[in-house]
Amino acid sequence: MAAQASRRGRGHRRGRLPGGGEAVAAVLAAEGTVTKSRLSAQVTTRIRPALAPFCRPCDTRHVSEQLLRLAALPAGMRLVPDSRPLTFEAIPGWAGLPAATGPTAPLQRTYLRLFPGGSLADVADFLGVAKPVVADSPAADLVDVTVGGRPGLVRAEDLDTVRADAPEPGLRLLAPSDPVLQGRDRALLVPDPDHRSRLWRPLGSPGLLLAGTEAAGVWRPRQKSTLEIGVTAFRRLTRAERTALEEEAQRLAVVRGKAEATVTLA
Repeated sequence: MAAQASRRGRGHRRGRLPGGGEAVAAVLAAEGTVTKSRLSAQVTTRIRPALAPFCRPCDTRHVSEQLLRLAALPAGMRLVPDSRPLTFEAIPGWAGLPAATGPTAPLQRTYLRLFPGGSLADVADFLGVAKPVVADSPAADLVDVTVGGRPGLVRAEDLDTVRADAPEPGLRLLAPSDPVLQGRDRALLVPDPDHRSRLWRPLGSPGLLLAGTEAAGVWRPRQKSTLEIGVTAFRRLTRAERTALEEEAQRLAVVRGKAEATVTLA
């Protein structure tokens, strides 16, 4: 990976995530434990009418469910588990999100901590927003890099670690919803196009067999009296990897409440 010394943030216009800042500030104004309906009513009175569309089932205007929930976390609020009615409470010891130069900067930094070398387009795709929402409010102290010929970004504090490129040892069975598989630069994790098409399916995606940092195959579970794991390897596994696979399958069986697991290799 070649890393240039240039920094992001010069000459960018400051942008804003529409309604995000207002909703966060409104949730911050709430105190103590509050029901969701009460919090919704309080937030609705503190934001612009445009952010509180008319809700036909409720026959009134109020902040949207999505905006309310998205604003709760940066404001230090969480849902109380199994509460009826749904109730929000302050997160104990919440220090807040890190300081930012723009509304999406903390999210950009978090994404790039988990997926170093990603681009702002990747971040925008992950967040489900247009690229200008991210590009117009860049996070500070990001370094331009090139990974496999593709331009990207790395947080300055992560640059030495990324340059070291030390692979993690071990073998893991990652579920289809595992955060590792949610990054938008899929070609970086799984370079082979055929392997990518077998891993990320339109419906019913399998899990990933991850050997160190290499995509070594896909797997699917079948639960009967025991946990049966069918693995399709992308290459021949070593004896040590097969042993590690058996051990990983047994750990997965415990998590799924099964006494044991069996592994079938294809």
